[in-house]
Amino acid sequence: TSAGRIPTDRGYRLFVDKLATVKPLSTVERRAIETFLHGADDLEDLLSRSAKALADITKQVAVVKYPNLGEIHGKEKMVISGTANLARAGEDLRLPLSPILEALEEQVILLRLLNEAQSTVNVTIGSEQREANLQSTSLVTVEYGIGGSGLGALGVLGPTRMDYASSISAVTAVARYVGRFITESAQ
Repeated sequence: TSAGRIPTDRGYRLFVDKLATVKPLSTVERRAIETFLHGADDLEDLLSRSAKALADITKQVAVVKYPNLGEIHGKEKMVISGTANLARAGEDLRLPLSPILEALEEQVILLRLLNEAQSTVNVTIGSEQREANLQSTSLVTVEYGIGGSGLGALGVLGPTRMDYASSISAVTAVARYVGRFITESAQ
């Protein structure tokens, strides 16, 4: 904030676009992620642990879309963790919490947003969100996969007043680990 004001969405966009370097995770944070995720028994456990780790590290809502591995048919699935973090960020949200929670419950909306994820981190800030109920939030997403092919996506959703550098770093690190786990499991 500057002079007691909360920056506008355009101000946050300028800041995010000018981030010259993403704050790297500390060695302790990286080890904690790897240790926590390394204990996963299977893909479902890994994705659940990934969402929990992302929510814990970023203090945001974490969403992880199941990968498209060919043998899984039917409805797309995702894991959500950390919705209670929104309550802690209440003053940073410009709208009441209930519309945001309704959007989170409507998983079709989140799946659509995750389907738009790219191989590089994408940050959607406030009014850039097409979903009206999410326009007081920001979304940081990225694909995960094998050798550059996106199998799924993950990200964090929180108030526009989030720590973008840390969120981008955490999302990138967890996506890299999930992609590596899937690669090793496929061999």
